[in-house]
Amino acid sequence: MNCKLIACDLDGTLLNSDGCVSEENLDAIGELAKREILFVPATGRSLNEIPESIRKNPSIRYIISSNGAVINDLQTGKSETFLIDGAVVSEFYKRLKKYDFLFVNHKSGYSLTDINTINDDTMDEYNIGPYFRNQLRYCTKRIENFDEEFIHEEPCEMLSGCFKEVSDAYAFRSQILKDHPDLYCTVSVVGTLEIVDARAGKHNAIKFLIDRLGISKDDIITVGDTLNDVEMIEFAPNSIAMSNACDILKSKASHIACDNNSSIVRYIIDNFII
Repeated sequence: MNCKLIACDLDGTLLNSDGCVSEENLDAIGELAKREILFVPATGRSLNEIPESIRKNPSIRYIISSNGAVINDLQTGKSETFLIDGAVVSEFYKRLKKYDFLFVNHKSGYSLTDINTINDDTMDEYNIGPYFRNQLRYCTKRIENFDEEFIHEEPCEMLSGCFKEVSDAYAFRSQILKDHPDLYCTVSVVGTLEIVDARAGKHNAIKFLIDRLGISKDDIITVGDTLNDVEMIEFAPNSIAMSNACDILKSKASHIACDNNSSIVRYIIDNFII
C-alpha cells in the first residue's frame, strides 16, 4: 500500500506492559520519518501525560490527545481543540459525584485528579491495576481543592475516570447519549468512562487531520487495542488490532498483529510498508 500516515494508540499498543516505549519502536518511528510517513500517536491521555520520548520526538509532528479532543502540531506549537462546554463540565461533575467515581479532568494539556483519591486504599477500592495506578500517581496533576476546578464552568478537553461497577459506567453512558447528543462517550471493559465533545473521538480527529493534509483514508493505517479505538479502526480500510486487544476490536480490524511487548511499528514496516 501507499501508506502516508499511521495513527497509533499508546496504552496497550505502542507502550509495553511497563508503560514505556521500546528503543525498537523509537528507531522504527525514525525510519518512518525518513520514508516521509507520518506517525501520529492517538491516545486518551492528555498531552503532558504522554512519555517525553514521544512528546519530544523530532520524528513526530502531530499528536492526537484526550481521545481526539486535541490535535497537537508540535512543529508550530498550535493545536486544534474540540472542547466540552464549561456549563456541561460542571453539570457532569455534580452528576458523577453521586456515584462511586474516581474523577480525572483533562484541561489545557494536563490531567487533573483529586489529591485525596490518588492513594493505594482508594485505588484498591476501584480495582485499579498497577499500570493505570502508576499513570494516575505519576502522570497527573493532583489538586488539593478539586471541587474548585468546576465552580467557574471552564471548558475542558475530556472528563474521565473509573466506576467501581462496570454496569454503572454503561448506565451512565446511556443517559449521556440520551440527554446530550452533543457529546461522545466511551466505556472500557474495566469501567473507565471517557466523555468528550461529539466533534472529538480519535476517528473524528484522524479524519480532520487527513482532510487538512490532503491524505485519503485508503493511505492510512490505524492501530489500537481497546474500545475507545473501535471507531478509528472502523474508519480506515487498513486497520490493525494488537494480539492483546479486546475481542470486539479484533472483530473490527482488518489485521491482527503482535502484542504490545513487541515492536508494533517495526511490525507495520515489515508487513505493510516494505
